[in-house]
Amino acid sequence: NLVSEIVTEAEAWILVPNEFWQKAVELYLIENQIELSNIKFFHVPINDIWARDFMPITVTTGINSDHVLIWNPYQPLGLRSLMHDNEASAVIGAYLNMPVHRLPIVIEGGNIITDGRGTILMMESVYENNPEVSREDLEKIMTDYFGASRLITFSAVPGEACGHVDMVTKFIDANTIMVAQVSEDHPWYNSLENIATTLAHTDSVNGTKYKIIRIPLPKTTHPVQEWTYLNSLTLNNKVIVPVYGVEEDEVALEAYRKAMPEHTVIGLNERNYGAGAVHCQTKEVPASFMR
Repeated sequence: NLVSEIVTEAEAWILVPNEFWQKAVELYLIENQIELSNIKFFHVPINDIWARDFMPITVTTGINSDHVLIWNPYQPLGLRSLMHDNEASAVIGAYLNMPVHRLPIVIEGGNIITDGRGTILMMESVYENNPEVSREDLEKIMTDYFGASRLITFSAVPGEACGHVDMVTKFIDANTIMVAQVSEDHPWYNSLENIATTLAHTDSVNGTKYKIIRIPLPKTTHPVQEWTYLNSLTLNNKVIVPVYGVEEDEVALEAYRKAMPEHTVIGLNERNYGAGAVHCQTKEVPASFMR
């Protein structure tokens, strides 16, 4: 379903380990009436589905606005076993014949979100994998590799497994940010209120205070699942929002429709995935990369 929503708006790149798996996936897509004309396969061995965290980040650099790839070393929750994921950026760089620059810190891509104009949001969980890195060090790295003029960090959300900012915030545009909302008895309440308050008192790149849109999180009694509507994918004129078959779904979808009236808002069932959804399972690339 995710691929079918992507291919109506852009080319979809799918990672498979080899030619055998490519043929198997092609057959599966054909059986599900998904056209292959807007799909490209890369033979890249990976360990998991969280492309957001281990796929390279594209930045523009130089007077010619050339694209380069940023490889963020990947070691989620201390798992050294995911070596295929950690090497994926280098393999993609070779496929695209593009320069790849390796960050000098361990960080997942889901903990880096930006307005595209110099502001980066990040959770302070980054320090857990990089205890030797200071705030000053981190700011310099973000400036050197991403051209960031400002880094805004937030304390960890207690009990949140990923420590990723894309679970609780989303830039709508340079002036508007969505922030997750929970009831006062929820263990995340104080952290999310602090994030919303901090951003509401912060100037956007345009010099005005950020507009904050609160999105209630769906309720779940599952002990390990963390459902969120903020983990959505904006893809050209479409936004794909995770939904979970609960009553809060329509509230979230309507909030997106109001916040992004120029976009087609699509709900995609992500009920079976905990600690991540559409945003975590994908990574955007510039249109200029497409064939």
